[in-house]
Amino acid sequence: MYESYDERARVTSAPGRLELVRNFVNTRDLEHQIDALETPRDAHRWLVAHGLLRRDARVSKRERIGLIELREALRALALSHNGYPLARDALVRLNRQAANASIGAVFHGSDEVQLVRGKGDVHDAVSALLAIVCDSIREGTWSRLKACRNVETCGWAFYDESRNRVGTWCSMSVCGNRAKTRAYRDRQRTAL
Repeated sequence: MYESYDERARVTSAPGRLELVRNFVNTRDLEHQIDALETPRDAHRWLVAHGLLRRDARVSKRERIGLIELREALRALALSHNGYPLARDALVRLNRQAANASIGAVFHGSDEVQLVRGKGDVHDAVSALLAIVCDSIREGTWSRLKACRNVETCGWAFYDESRNRVGTWCSMSVCGNRAKTRAYRDRQRTAL
């Protein structure tokens, strides 16, 4: 049986629909050099499997590039939640993708509104992801979605459940251990 990185490293899932955004950011696995959006066909497969795209819809090369741009902009935002400076170009890329989004609203009561999108093409998929981000910001859960500080080999998105919001690695048993081992070796080298 295949065990995912999340299961193996015991990475915490994000609450509710934010888990879909976390999974989207994690479509690129740096450690194993796997990209679930590598080709338009791969992107189509992932979007359909996650209920973001009609099975009969197409994903063009240009749309795939846009999805990757969105993914990396969201990763940059998640990294900023972990102390990294937010690059202006990440906001430019995010806003470029948001400009094509068609987000609507459904009211459930006088003080309850949910952002929604149509279920269809890639622009609707982008809209759905951005609607989740907007809802998450409003709910106060967005700032807990972080990307692992081990950006060279990981960058995995995780949900920081710590009480004081100081989680820095996707998994203490994997990336945290690697960072501590690296720091220990560096201290040993400088002590010699």
